[in-house]
Amino acid sequence: MRRLAWVIFALGAAALVVDPIRLPAPRPRPLALMTPGENRMGQGEFLADAVYPTTDRGGVPPGLTTRGSWVGSDAFQGSQLTPWFRARPRISLMVAGYPALAPNRLTLEVRLHGGGEVSIPYRGENPAESWQSWTVALPDGAEAVRIRAVDGSSTLCGWLGFSEPFRYRPVPVFLWPLFKLATATCLALTLIYGPGLLWFLSRPREPGAFAVALLAGPLALVLAGLVCWALGGCVAPATVARFGIVAILVILALWGRWLGRAGGASLSREAAVVVAAGGLLVGFAVAKANVSVGPTGELYGGTVSRTLETGWHSDSRISYHVVQVVSLHLAPFSTQAEGYFLPYSFVSRGPLAGLLAAPIVLATGAAVPPDKPDQAWQPFDLQGFAVYRIALIALASLAGWAVFGIAVAVLDPAWALLACATLLLSPFFVHELYFTWPKMMAGTCVLIAFQLIRARRPLAAGLVLSTGYLFHPLALLSAPFLALWLLADLKTDGRIALCRRMAWFSGGVLSLVLLWQAVGRLDPAQVGSQGGFLNYFFMANGGSSTWTGWWEDRWQSLANTFVPLHMLWVNPDDPAVGSIFGRSDGWVHFGLLYWSTFPFALGLPAFVLLAPALLVAVRRTPGAAGAIVFGPACLLVAYMGAGNAGLMRYCGHALFLSSIPFAVWTLAQPGPAWQRWAALALAHPLCLIVRGLDIAWMAFATTLHHHLPDSADRFGWNDWLSLLAAAIFLTSAIVLLARALRGFGGGAARPCDAK
Repeated sequence: MRRLAWVIFALGAAALVVDPIRLPAPRPRPLALMTPGENRMGQGEFLADAVYPTTDRGGVPPGLTTRGSWVGSDAFQGSQLTPWFRARPRISLMVAGYPALAPNRLTLEVRLHGGGEVSIPYRGENPAESWQSWTVALPDGAEAVRIRAVDGSSTLCGWLGFSEPFRYRPVPVFLWPLFKLATATCLALTLIYGPGLLWFLSRPREPGAFAVALLAGPLALVLAGLVCWALGGCVAPATVARFGIVAILVILALWGRWLGRAGGASLSREAAVVVAAGGLLVGFAVAKANVSVGPTGELYGGTVSRTLETGWHSDSRISYHVVQVVSLHLAPFSTQAEGYFLPYSFVSRGPLAGLLAAPIVLATGAAVPPDKPDQAWQPFDLQGFAVYRIALIALASLAGWAVFGIAVAVLDPAWALLACATLLLSPFFVHELYFTWPKMMAGTCVLIAFQLIRARRPLAAGLVLSTGYLFHPLALLSAPFLALWLLADLKTDGRIALCRRMAWFSGGVLSLVLLWQAVGRLDPAQVGSQGGFLNYFFMANGGSSTWTGWWEDRWQSLANTFVPLHMLWVNPDDPAVGSIFGRSDGWVHFGLLYWSTFPFALGLPAFVLLAPALLVAVRRTPGAAGAIVFGPACLLVAYMGAGNAGLMRYCGHALFLSSIPFAVWTLAQPGPAWQRWAALALAHPLCLIVRGLDIAWMAFATTLHHHLPDSADRFGWNDWLSLLAAAIFLTSAIVLLARALRGFGGGAARPCDAK
């Protein structure tokens, strides 16, 4: 384990040297003309590079000529016909705009040996304001091919663009971005995992301290991000970031070396498995995000900030705007900064995720743009969005530490490992790794606050909960239920002690919350304040409602979240279950179950085994069940009026994280034989394999059913290698967990009260 840690450390340190290096992009091979000397783009009214102004030219491989029909507005109509090119078995061309939007047309005309012709129309998704590759297998007997483009529309989105045809040569340069992704991932793991691990190992600690340890790395990076921002007016933020990251790495190296020589504490076998499995799933999520295409209707598809999901949730890039504010040394309420966050503002959500990612992004050589991250997607983009995504993936993976730390404080290590394995192989957990919004970290802070309350440290618990609020405001929804745990000491400690602890807890929570609210008061425009989130209590499916409509909406929300498959009956035209570009297919609709509903979030095998335990807990420990699971669930249903198509993605993260260790704790208590059978089934290798397949289906089914990678495509080799890496990482995580749980016997855990 230590040797592997040093290898990851070395690769992470290498990222500071490797990642800023820019190799020239692979040049394509344009097809040869049948008649040399002709104009390669032929005759017509289309103009050179005439595409919508925000369309990123960087998406076109170097050396290619393009034509477009955007001539100042959508009103232009015309056509373009290229000369004949010598056919190849597979050819590609770059496409932009709206070629599939009738009456626009983009067609390949293929001339066959013997004189016949075949037309191949473009039937893919509209690339919109980005350049995307269209690869076509020409029919047998193809002799020549030409392109015919027609702009027949003068309405909105009535333009298109295309490049000359070409083919790619597979060269080793395609491996360079993958190597940089690997080093950046190692750097993120080192900086986010390393400080907490070394703090935990620096002296013997209570097992539950493992949950608290995870905060060390993120908070150190947040401090580095603040320094980059503060000094940005005097020293380039990238320079500050590199010095700061190097300083952290040096401290970690010296600290690790000292611990190695001093022969200090070591991680338990179970804790080591948790760390390793979490790191492997980080690798899986990075590989998933590196596949060049997403589901049909993917938001921001083809751009660096693609969300990997359909729907209107742009939150996965909001924290990147904080990276931009830091790197450009902007005031949080400047006109440029406000433009990033509209219709919200800098203070609408917490800044910590962006501050954490900023030094990593800047230290790895990113050229953070002043405009929104709509540049053409690349495996390792110049804008640093891939590195930002990696940082947030590693951050979200810390939820596994929190669940293990909570469980090991009240259960035997084997049972705690079972709880963590149940989380790690849950589709919702893996999805929230690569969707890169900080909600999982906010939920993680809720669990840490709970652990600190159990340890009778109410001030620290309040501070941690407010820290979670600065990752995402949803953390505050758990404050009432954490306060209920303080009441558990009323009989033993008395009212005065209870009031004192409640005051400390409230003070810790309000300290950072009120400070952030005060910062919001400095916004001269007062746009997008957090008060709008309170309106969700009174809304129904995103709008105003009558009392009857409110109850109907909450019933739909409850059923769509907790009743298996109920969400499949949601109207497929509802934007909440489809794409902003229109109705999504059944694959996308089914795939949203993993992101939106509690049964599929856990994975159906785990839901079937854990749901009875949650129901039994209502009878055995009603107070704990109400405060941990059913009370928060009722509050979420009552609160979330912004949409009723499943609550999990909106605000179910803390509920999800707390339900798993509580359900496993219930199974571990003395009781009927079915509890032991359920626990043994959860730990069985076959169950772990099925759950791994469930994750693979969730991550790739909506993408691969309509687009299998093609090695002749621009990113074909990248996609195949990313899929291979994802399979290796996921398989390795399953094997690691299966081996660690091999001796699990399912016997009753050590006695422990409900608190």
